[in-house]
Amino acid sequence: MSERGHIALLILVMALAVLLVSGVSGALLYRAASTQARQRLTRTAQSQALLAGAIARFDARHSAEYPGGWLEATLSQLRAAHDEFEGFGETGEFTLARREGDAIVFLLRHRHGDRETPRPVPLASDLAEPMRRALAGDSGTVVGLDYRGELVLAAYEPVPELACGLVAKIDMREVRSPFVAAGAMSIAVGLLAVSVGAVVFVRLSAPLVRRLEASESKFRSTFEQATVGLAHARGDGRFLEVNPTFCEITGYTREELLGLTFHDITHPEDVAADSEQVARLLAREVDTYALEKRYVQKDGAVVWVNLKATAVFDASGSLSYLMATVEDVTEFRTVQEELARHRDNLEQEVRDRTQELRTMVNAMAGREVRMAELKEEIRALRQQGDRE
Repeated sequence: MSERGHIALLILVMALAVLLVSGVSGALLYRAASTQARQRLTRTAQSQALLAGAIARFDARHSAEYPGGWLEATLSQLRAAHDEFEGFGETGEFTLARREGDAIVFLLRHRHGDRETPRPVPLASDLAEPMRRALAGDSGTVVGLDYRGELVLAAYEPVPELACGLVAKIDMREVRSPFVAAGAMSIAVGLLAVSVGAVVFVRLSAPLVRRLEASESKFRSTFEQATVGLAHARGDGRFLEVNPTFCEITGYTREELLGLTFHDITHPEDVAADSEQVARLLAREVDTYALEKRYVQKDGAVVWVNLKATAVFDASGSLSYLMATVEDVTEFRTVQEELARHRDNLEQEVRDRTQELRTMVNAMAGREVRMAELKEEIRALRQQGDRE
């Protein structure tokens, strides 16, 4: 990936981070607000249920003569009390209902001055979930559908004295709307900040990027056009990058080499020595090493190379890659071997000639000794003849 690609990826990561932080922050705030709303609705429903129960108990004892009976007296007082109550929130609502047969019949509804009584709801329907729980004698909070089919956050309480259920609820869209708006605003501000930061960062980093790209281009050109084989490998020996000269030396294509390790193409007799040096390099016992070794080419031919290897570590001390410089010395070694053979042959010839000369000298020395002996015999004979 190019440096510009890295910068684009960095900007994308920053944008995703902003979205993630904004989303998590909004979710945490929403959860806290939802908890507070539940607690507030619970307190409201409980206080309203206690109040309705207290009024019902009083009317049961003292309002038997009220037109419609003590229940109507209680409901009239509750309606009168709600006439003076403005409600809460934009969608906050109180409802009081009882079960009549298989239906939920609403006795009281107060929603910001709107006290129109809703139509009965079948007990078996999916609507009025909070009221159905209250009429079952349960108390608590729930997110469910109300009698309108709207999703609400509701607190429900039974009112045993009236054989009714009481629900205090608020639409979920009202609970969520400020957080949706705040979340959208925070995301927009965050993305704007990332955009501005990205523009500034790109402008400030552009000269550095150009220098890095120029340096990378120069390195790549040098790597590709080098007259010696160059290879980068991982610690386990698998090739990461090779140049064309290395491919020519080994007889493999770049794609084939990237699927191999340097052990795979090393002559079996040289693997142990090479592995030992690599282990010392990775242990940082040495900074570099040089070795004459053999590669087995793709077609099975053996090529001798002069290899120099070093390890490149990053700032944390972890291995980045192994780097090897490889020079084909097969022809040089062939010439050396031929010269060695000629030298051995010449030395043998010299030894043979020397032996022959020594033999000849010895033979000539023997003949000279024999001639001296013969001359001495002749002189002795002459002297003897003269005496006679």
